[in-house]
Amino acid sequence: MGANFFFDKLLPAADTEARKVPGSQRQVEIFTHGDGLWLRVGLLDEEHQGQGFTVEFTKSAAAELAEGLDRAMHYFGYKK
Repeated sequence: MGANFFFDKLLPAADTEARKVPGSQRQVEIFTHGDGLWLRVGLLDEEHQGQGFTVEFTKSAAAELAEGLDRAMHYFGYKK
């Protein structure tokens, strides 16, 4: 069974390594594979490499993340 991606985008990086190279980005992916739900943050300025830091979510942790993102969106507002 292959992976199903729900979010897959290069985003501005904001960490110690990225500060050395202004404009650096990291790929952020949310995907399912098998029975798991995963979030991966890729290596600096690497796109579609499948490498980086990956975490697996439980159902309850995914619900907490969704709730946290929903609350945080009130900072920006939901309109683009």
